[in-house]
Amino acid sequence: MNRLDPLDFARAVAMLLIFISHSGLPFPFDCLGGIGVIIFFAISGYQIGRGFKSGRYTTSSYLRKRFCAVGLPYIIFVLFVALIVDPVYSVNNPVDIIRLITFIGIWETGPYLWHLWFIPVLMQLYLLALVFAYFMRNIKDDVRCCRWLFGLIMSGGLAILPLGFIIGFDTYHYFWGWIFAFFGAYMISYMGLERYTKKIDGIRKNNVPLSINAVKQNKWRIFEAFSLISFGFYLWHLPALQSVKMMGVENSIVLILVSLTISCMLGAIWYLTVEKWAKGLKGVG
Repeated sequence: MNRLDPLDFARAVAMLLIFISHSGLPFPFDCLGGIGVIIFFAISGYQIGRGFKSGRYTTSSYLRKRFCAVGLPYIIFVLFVALIVDPVYSVNNPVDIIRLITFIGIWETGPYLWHLWFIPVLMQLYLLALVFAYFMRNIKDDVRCCRWLFGLIMSGGLAILPLGFIIGFDTYHYFWGWIFAFFGAYMISYMGLERYTKKIDGIRKNNVPLSINAVKQNKWRIFEAFSLISFGFYLWHLPALQSVKMMGVENSIVLILVSLTISCMLGAIWYLTVEKWAKGLKGVG
């Protein structure tokens, strides 16, 4: 089997949408980042739900894998930027750096770090997912329960939709969209939709390994290759964009192409060095 993994495709698209929204293009391109964030939260929730449902995760293995796959590379990136790339900001705002590396999070930081609000929120959702998994393990009919909870979340989201007109849709999508996307997808993985979940699992399990030949036979799998470096791409895309802008590049197309190339290169280096090292730590695999 040489097919495109739908989850990897969705992850790659999400990262590209976020990149485009941060590139400085006008409306409606600047709104694409919110869609990308929602997609990524949904993918994370689905994969974690499948992991707990299949018994692949224990509490300790889950925490180790999430920290080493996401938390540790993120901390290394923050410290690298704080100490090497933008030390002036770090010296003047040490509390911001502490809040970032302790996953407390902060909305506005320096020019190279303000996109990182996303990772602390994700790590907090990982902890909530662990609580939810414990809750689900102690329920006899978990499928029926998930269907009810999914219905409640969907109904609640529609019920408070009018508040979006009052408090602003940014706030609405931030505080409700994250929860719905993450836990909605988490519950879908529990809801007995075996026809679809097994199909996705089958592609991931039986696919031929990603290689140059595999991409030549199925060009769509280039998205899978991009998905592998997507986390490093996300971390480095904003420093790349800001650096290219500081070089005086004003043409939007040139800015995007140059920044995209640099981000992909840095993302690949980050994946092959920091991420692979972190995931290979003893007891993580």
